[in-house]
Amino acid sequence: MDITIHIPTLPFPPIFIPIGIVVAMNLALAWRTWIGNKRHPTNIFFALTALMAALWTFASIVFHITVLTPLLTGILARIAYIAPILIAFFFFLFSCHLGYQIFPLKRWHVRALIISALIMSVIIILPNVFLAWPVPPDRYLKPEISVFWHVVFAIYFTTVMLLAFYVLFIKSIKMDGFWKKRAKQCFIATIVAFIGGSAFNLWFALIRDDSLTWVGPIFTVFMAIYIWYHIFWVPGRIPESCRQRR
Repeated sequence: MDITIHIPTLPFPPIFIPIGIVVAMNLALAWRTWIGNKRHPTNIFFALTALMAALWTFASIVFHITVLTPLLTGILARIAYIAPILIAFFFFLFSCHLGYQIFPLKRWHVRALIISALIMSVIIILPNVFLAWPVPPDRYLKPEISVFWHVVFAIYFTTVMLLAFYVLFIKSIKMDGFWKKRAKQCFIATIVAFIGGSAFNLWFALIRDDSLTWVGPIFTVFMAIYIWYHIFWVPGRIPESCRQRR
C-alpha cells in the first residue's frame, strides 16, 4: 500500500516568516517605548526609530526576495533607503534627549539635520538619479544606478549615526547613576544593530549587490531583546531626582 504525504506549500517565500517576526518585534518595541511616556521626547524619538526599523525591514526584504512589478519594486526600493534616513534622524534626536542634554541642541542643529535629510530623500525619490525608475526585473537585486550617490548616502547615514553614538557614549561616561546605566544599555543595544545593518545593507550592497540585505534587519532582534529585558523587564525604579530632570 502506497502512502502519499502531502506537504503544504506556503503562498510566500519561507524567509518571510523570520522577517515577519523581526518586523513584529520592532513594532512591539516601538509601541512599548511610546506607552512608557507618550509625551517625553526620549520615548517618542526612540519609538519612531524602532518604527522606521520595522518599515526598513519590510521594504528592503520584500523587494529583494520577491519579483514584483518594476513600479512596485521602485517604490519599495525608495522606502528601503528613506527609512534609514529617518532612523538616523530620530536616533540622533533620541541620543540628545536621553536623560538630560549634555550638549546644547540648538535650532540650527535641528534645521541642518532636517534640511540634509530632505535633500537626501529627494535624491532617492527622483527617477534615475540614485535608483532606477522603474526598476527592471533583471535589476531587482541592484536597483542602485549611481555609485556616487550610493557613496554619498552611505557617508551621510554613517556620519549621522556615529554622531548619535558619540553623544550616547559621552553620556555613558559623564552621566551619573541611573542615566549613566541607561545610556550604556542603549549604546550596546543599538550599536549591534547599526554594525550588522550597515555591513550587509549598506557597504556590502555598495561593493556587490543587495542579495544579502535580508541579513541586516536580523541584527535588530538583539536590540529589541536587549532593550526589552534590561529596560522594560528589569527596569529598576527611576530615582526621583532623575524624574525631575526629565
